[in-house]
Amino acid sequence: MNPHDAQGRQGDLKSNYFLKIIQLLDDYPKCFIVGADNVDSKQMQQIHMSLLGKAVVLIGKNTMMHKAL
Repeated sequence: MNPHDAQGRQGDLKSNYFLKIIQLLDDYPKCFIVGADNVDSKQMQQIHMSLLGKAVVLIGKNTMMHKAL
């Protein structure tokens, strides 16, 4: 595998994530940002399921959130 291919795909993922954040901020009048340190996957799944149909859950790294905001 060419290392440049992997970098290109990673750049596409970051670009798509950034666009998703921007679109959600345009679509919804309110936003709730939380820190989720040391939360295991089972607990995160329970949180996600409890919000299903009530909210959009987008999980990402701090740097992408900061750049989008």
